[in-house]
Amino acid sequence: MNCLRCGRTVPDQILLCPECLAEKDKPVQAKIEPLQEEVQKEQLKKLRKKHTRIRRCLALFMVLTIAATILLAGQWYIMQQQSDRMAAQTSRINSLETAMQETQSELDQANALNDSMKDAIATAQQTIEQYQTVTGLTPEEIETLPPLVEE
Repeated sequence: MNCLRCGRTVPDQILLCPECLAEKDKPVQAKIEPLQEEVQKEQLKKLRKKHTRIRRCLALFMVLTIAATILLAGQWYIMQQQSDRMAAQTSRINSLETAMQETQSELDQANALNDSMKDAIATAQQTIEQYQTVTGLTPEEIETLPPLVEE
């Protein structure tokens, strides 16, 4: 008799040869292997999806990091400009304060000169009044006196 599977010669009461009997479980394994391939394909798809999500998250993280860096750099630049403006304004304020102090000093000197001029005028008026009392002349008469002639 021949093996029903491979066609080899086998004893009369046996339907399959020993090799086909040993391979009897293999068709089941062959059925499992395609299932394992499908499982592996599914796992591969899951891994690819996971990698795609990870890549997207990394890309998003990079975009957010770059945006944050740009914002921080912009803020730093704006603060530097404001700091420079404040330094310039402080310098202007200091120079204006110096100018004000110099002007105040000049004003004080002018006031002192004005006070001394007032004192000189008051002294001159006292002198004129005393001259008038001694001579009995009025201010108009004093102005019209002829010049003194020296002999």
